Amino acid sequence: MKQIDNVNSRLADDLRKEIKTGSKLSIAAATFSIYAFNALRKELNNISELRFLFTSPTFVSEKLTKESREFY
Repeated sequence: MKQIDNVNSRLADDLRKEIKTGSKLSIAAATFSIYAFNALRKELNNISELRFLFTSPTFVSEKLTKESREFY
């Protein structure tokens, strides 16, 4: 099994090799940043389906204080 540490071996590089026009891609991860999308923009724009499963809670229900609401 190949180890991907995103320093010496990057996941984006491996995905670029595998994603073809019309591919169906499923990703299970805690996060997927806009930077990751940008790095794979060309490939992702040509796939037919993308399923993303967040492996950590994405939305946290917490009460905002008055001070934190003023920030937004």
